Amino acid sequence: MDIRALQPTDLKPLYDFWHQQINLQKLLYKPMDENTFQSKFYNNDLEKRIVTYLALRDDHIIGCISGVIYPERNKTYLSMILVSQNHQHQSIASTLLNVFEQNVKDDPRAPKTIDIVFFNPIQFEWLIPNTLSHDHPNT
Repeated sequence: MDIRALQPTDLKPLYDFWHQQINLQKLLYKPMDENTFQSKFYNNDLEKRIVTYLALRDDHIIGCISGVIYPERNKTYLSMILVSQNHQHQSIASTLLNVFEQNVKDDPRAPKTIDIVFFNPIQFEWLIPNTLSHDHPNT
């Protein structure tokens, strides 16, 4: 397994992986168009930096982790860890988390604590179960 930082050329394969997994695993995330997806997983924003890593096996994405380093708020947020249903229980999520944590430790601008909270600025929308596609603004 290889772990690497997300590159612009990875956006379409990650977009496809994301939608495949939310459908296969029956996750409640609301589908996104490619522009919205890119804004949540990759940016060059000076105010906040999105950090996304991919886990790959044979050049195929099998997992990802994404978070936001937000120096102005003095916060680092963990936004998402997603592992392919066929590759779960193989320590892939733990490995991705370790890489993300090390990136935060090594980044001099990054606050050294990582928050997993409702107020994450990425705001993945999700669909409320047993409704006619009502959505919620954040997970």
